[in-house]
Amino acid sequence: MPRRTRLHWYQHHLSRAQDAERDAVVASYEEELDQLRSVRDDARVALEVARDAEPFASKIRSVFGLSSVFRREVLVPLTSDLFVAERALSDALVRQGQRLEEATRRGTDNYLAARESRRLEVEARAERAAERKYQRRMKYLESSPAIRSAARALKERLILEESPDGESIACFYCQAIIPLGMSHLEHKRPVSRGGTNRRANLVLSCAPCNLRKARKTHEEFLRELDEQAP
Repeated sequence: MPRRTRLHWYQHHLSRAQDAERDAVVASYEEELDQLRSVRDDARVALEVARDAEPFASKIRSVFGLSSVFRREVLVPLTSDLFVAERALSDALVRQGQRLEEATRRGTDNYLAARESRRLEVEARAERAAERKYQRRMKYLESSPAIRSAARALKERLILEESPDGESIACFYCQAIIPLGMSHLEHKRPVSRGGTNRRANLVLSCAPCNLRKARKTHEEFLRELDEQAP
């Protein structure tokens, strides 16, 4: 048996969704159609029996194009009954056909909607998994003793959080606007004085502020800037 491709599975599940809707329509018309077929069959049998019972004189008159009482009072009404029964059955089959077409479209729409919903749910689960992985990585980096190796990933996170245009950022200390490539990852409390890589201890600054701050805490450096302000 050949292996099914993604297209085969798509067609298989689409067909099942369409069949489910179509089966509901067929079931809803089943009783009505059975009754109409029964009425038609009874009318057909009654007409055939009447034709077999037609008197010889009536048949002779029909050969010459003449009517007879038997034909007017028996055959014509039975023929009319058969026509009405066949027309009623035909109309019901047309209505069923229209409903089946609608059911096919509805089954297609339902399947595509469910398929799109499943796709979005898969993407959402993948995003949640990626977010959990990212948070675990950030948590590991924040507690990592390898400050330098963790710096790039931590800096990228700060840039994503604090750069509205993705091109520049404001220095945490002097508020000067600097290109992202010139920003420095700065520890508000230096690592040498017990600072960590936790988010609350990390900011982005310009190079002059980073160099001037040196081993000061950010409180000490901000007081120094205030004292030097004109």
